[in-house]
Amino acid sequence: AQIMDGEESASGIQTIGQVGSVISGRSSSQTVETAEIVDIDMTRFSLSNNLHAKAKVRNTGNADFVIEYKYTARTFFGKEVHADEGSIAAFPETEYDVAMEWNDAPMLGIFTATFEINAGDQHITETHIVVIMPLVVMILLIFLLTIIIVWIIIMLRKRKERKARKLV
Repeated sequence: AQIMDGEESASGIQTIGQVGSVISGRSSSQTVETAEIVDIDMTRFSLSNNLHAKAKVRNTGNADFVIEYKYTARTFFGKEVHADEGSIAAFPETEYDVAMEWNDAPMLGIFTATFEINAGDQHITETHIVVIMPLVVMILLIFLLTIIIVWIIIMLRKRKERKARKLV
């Protein structure tokens, strides 16, 4: 509740919703900081320039801890092009979704993406090669590969015919 100053309302008291503060503490007894990291998923192929990485983290202990996560993308030759990190306070017996997005990735490229999660007693690092290729480029590549394969078949048949003529 809040007292209103100089308002035209007749009551003079107004209720306002606010975000509460979290107060945490530790007891002197044995604390267990254990976590379970499950459902790790990373984009490995994308037709658009959006990449994501996500996981679920369960606090299976009896104390709170901080979940730290980091997503790094490097070019195929090792130059870092994107890095993002974050943290979440994890309370006991609770499950959290950890997600990272790279929305302004280049339209075309091959990258090495690394997703790291530190939670309680767990540390997981996932690294994958990620390919970003628009649909138009994919169609052009398929078309070019088809033309090359047909050309190779035609050349092999012509060579076979020439050998057959020489033998006769």
